[in-house]
Amino acid sequence: MTQDTTPGADSLVYTADDPGGTPVDRKVTIGHLVGYVVTAAGDMIYATAARTLARLAAGAYGQILGMNSGATAPAWQADDGWTPTGNTWTYTAATTFTVATDVSAVLVPGTKLKLTQTSVKYFRVESAVYSAPNTTVTVSGGGIYTLANAAITSPNYSHAAFPQGFINALQDGWIPSSETWTYATPDTFTLAAADYTSVFTVGTKLKLTQTTVKYFVVADVSFSTDTTVTVFSPSGYALANAAITAPYFSHEQAPSAWPGFE
Repeated sequence: MTQDTTPGADSLVYTADDPGGTPVDRKVTIGHLVGYVVTAAGDMIYATAARTLARLAAGAYGQILGMNSGATAPAWQADDGWTPTGNTWTYTAATTFTVATDVSAVLVPGTKLKLTQTSVKYFRVESAVYSAPNTTVTVSGGGIYTLANAAITSPNYSHAAFPQGFINALQDGWIPSSETWTYATPDTFTLAAADYTSVFTVGTKLKLTQTTVKYFVVADVSFSTDTTVTVFSPSGYALANAAITAPYFSHEQAPSAWPGFE
């Protein structure tokens, strides 16, 4: 590129050679070069490869700029709180699916999911555990939805508080636990023969029933054959030496009916 020194110092125009032009018009401004790519008001330029430009036409009113499903190019999306994923989700059970890469940092517990299996279904993530080459994602449909042994299409996730369409039955912030919680001491319970330390992280909120509903916060969690969860309750709740029923957990700031202590 060469610099046209004819204008003053405050109005420099950078130009580039156009080998196909005449000696008079072989110099074109950068603005002219951009004009070969963008052809309408509101157009944007993005790279499809090194030194290769493409045009993204203006989006519609209310849309936001995101990425396409393959995460290879910008794309306009509805501002509905959902993010499409470029990964394939593969059914493994009524409450689990796998993803052939590590998505454990994205599909963290509490993440909201929207997918299609004939009809649209909604879930919350209970856990996402990566063991090469797959991430196994365990979900809860709130007793309303389960995964079918069929293809999963249009997978979306959201970390928004109220993504569009997410149903009220799942919106209260509590995720039902499918595991058995077994009393150990007034401030500990166990989950047998599996590692749930990535689910019941410190600070996780708990709701359970022992005659009445009780609320706790996870203070510590460890795994050795069984997972041991230590809890505390500034409001004075204590675990009784009795069956624990209707166990729920939440990673939300204020799940429904939460008494407010931290």
